[in-house]
Amino acid sequence: MALSPICMWIRMEIMVHNYVAEKARTGDHVPRNHHDLPMDFMQSLPGRVRSTTREPIDDEAVDRDISREEYEAAGRKAESAPDTLDEAAPTKERGVLQCQSSV
Repeated sequence: MALSPICMWIRMEIMVHNYVAEKARTGDHVPRNHHDLPMDFMQSLPGRVRSTTREPIDDEAVDRDISREEYEAAGRKAESAPDTLDEAAPTKERGVLQCQSSV
């Protein structure tokens, strides 16, 4: 059974929270710019979506209704996330520059 869009959004928010919490707990470097931070998270995304996402307060699995096949399919899609982010960067930069020049 696939997760509803709201459940997928909640799962993604928890994955981001867990990413930041892991960085803080391990003392691992947290990128400080608006390109490297999402890229670092996106590079960890395939492993995150292939495993159970646990709610940080009570450690309850938020995706217990997902089948192993759905986990793997999501993991395959997530493998292309860093490339998609790289492709979007020039478009985002053009938009930022346009906004700055119009101010």
